[in-house]
Amino acid sequence: MAPSAVMRASGPSRLPATVWALGAVSFLTDAASEMIVPLLPVFVAGLGGGALALGLVEGVANAVASVLKLVSGRLSDRFGRAHPFVVAGYALSAAARPLVALAAVPWHVVALRAVDRIGKGLRSSPRDAILARSVDSARRGAAFGVQRALDHAGAAVGPLLAVVLLVGFAADVRTVFWAAAVPGAMAVIVVLWFVREPSPDGPGDTHAGAAAGRSPSPDASAPPLWRFLVPYAAVALASVTELFLLMRLGATEAGLPLVGYPLAWLGMHVLKTLAAARAGGWSDRVGRRLVLVWAWTGMAVAYGLLAAFDARPIQWAALALFAVQAGAADGVQRAWVADLVPRARLGTGFGWFHFVEGALALAASAWFGAVWDMVGAAVAFGTAALLAATAVVALVAFGSGRRSPPDGAGQPGVPEDAVDAGQ
Repeated sequence: MAPSAVMRASGPSRLPATVWALGAVSFLTDAASEMIVPLLPVFVAGLGGGALALGLVEGVANAVASVLKLVSGRLSDRFGRAHPFVVAGYALSAAARPLVALAAVPWHVVALRAVDRIGKGLRSSPRDAILARSVDSARRGAAFGVQRALDHAGAAVGPLLAVVLLVGFAADVRTVFWAAAVPGAMAVIVVLWFVREPSPDGPGDTHAGAAAGRSPSPDASAPPLWRFLVPYAAVALASVTELFLLMRLGATEAGLPLVGYPLAWLGMHVLKTLAAARAGGWSDRVGRRLVLVWAWTGMAVAYGLLAAFDARPIQWAALALFAVQAGAADGVQRAWVADLVPRARLGTGFGWFHFVEGALALAASAWFGAVWDMVGAAVAFGTAALLAATAVVALVAFGSGRRSPPDGAGQPGVPEDAVDAGQ
């Protein structure tokens, strides 16, 4: 098949309706969430919390979700149904998220964010399994790219809505939090009526290499999932909450207006949207590992710039670089997990992926916030840069080394312990 034909086959216009429906749900959910998150630094500070408290807000929330992502993924495989977990997860988050408006002390925010993330834990792995089963492996990167691009687009719209409420309607922060209930409820309606679940026992996917005119490997074996999860664990430990990047810009010290937080968040997610939309389809053609090596290297460079320079233009450039690499890596990481896991066990595979991500979230945010409080931002970002660089080295060392996505992805010949090796 000619390369141009592969590009057309894997393009967004060729993706099934379920991919777009899941993208719409992610758009609405992130619009609701990101009306709140960019305002948390000033909100938590107003409640008496510092950098460590801010790190715990996001770290605890993601750590709670990580355990449920593993459990819900396994259960969805066991019962052969992922859709109920997805519906329940989105509904719980939509109900809990606006209650942050009632917080009186920092630990109230921690608890309510944890409830919100419980919903995320219920839905994430089953949702990704539905998405992966909805397309063959030749279009998997494009499918995850579209879903993650719409997710980030929603994350861009959310801060914009917050700005409109804060400036146009002179609303206070707590009113913005209450208003986030509207897009959250809309997301639940979409997932109930428009997301259709493919059978988990459908035919094996066609390998992306074959779709591109390349023959699958004769032994049809994929690298076990742990060969990706090892380097991913290193980058997850470096992936501190992006709220720290806003703090590094010196927003509070420079007296940046309240609306500056959501506007900076808006810019980051616009860049993430553009990067995710392009990187997913690109990984279908040139391979997952090449895209991730570039993206994770960008993370290390961005952290290094934030550690070494106090000049505002360089810090803004580093923030932009961080946003581009994060958007590029997001969908490609998930597509590579799906390449390594048998179709009937995608929920479990994504469960392990999200578990590694979330289990290290608390450690990442806690160590970063503690180092910042004790010795300063430069040392914290410098340490994060070293961790990200280590992840790049590990990805090269543990990766398959193939130009195409790993051979044997989604084929019957892939051993079942490709998933269990992550244990």
